[in-house]
This record gives sequence, structure tokens and C-alpha cells, in this order.
Amino acid sequence: MRVVSAFAMVALALGMSGSALADGRNMTRVPRTQAISPDVIKAEMNQLGYDVLSVVTDDGYLKAAIVDRNSGGIVKADFDPVTGELLRARPAF
Repeated sequence: MRVVSAFAMVALALGMSGSALADGRNMTRVPRTQAISPDVIKAEMNQLGYDVLSVVTDDGYLKAAIVDRNSGGIVKADFDPVTGELLRARPAF
């Protein structure tokens, strides 16, 4: 239940819409000069009350494992590498 709660909190805090979860975008690889720094994602998550366990670049996305400080639930999230927009979030079971 804590993981589901954490997922819901991330979804609400980041203003994620249903279309962001289901759009299934194919990301194109971007040059490193256009990509945002993982530190930007970490700073934004920190301000929203989440601890970032890791941020890696994989399959054209910035992928992060984040922890809700209130519930302790872990969420895996994918971010656009250029804009930092949250594209997908799901509980990490």
C-alpha cells in the first residue's frame, strides 16, 4: 500500500496526466549538449519531497529511482532528456 501511495503522490506532485503515461513516445537520441543534467532532476525531486536513489540515461530517457520521504515508497520514473518532463512513473516492486 505504501508503494501505491508513493506512486500517487509522485503523479500528483508532478502534474502527470493520463496521456503522459500512455503516449508511448519513441525518444530519439539527443547529443549530450542538448540533454539536461541528472542534477536538475535530483534538485526538482528534492524540492518536491523525494530522495533520488539513482538517475541513469538509458534507451533515450533519463531513468530515476525515487523515494517518497513520507511513505518510503520507491517509484521508477522516466524523464525526457531534453526538457526534464516526466513521461512515465510506476511503483518499483
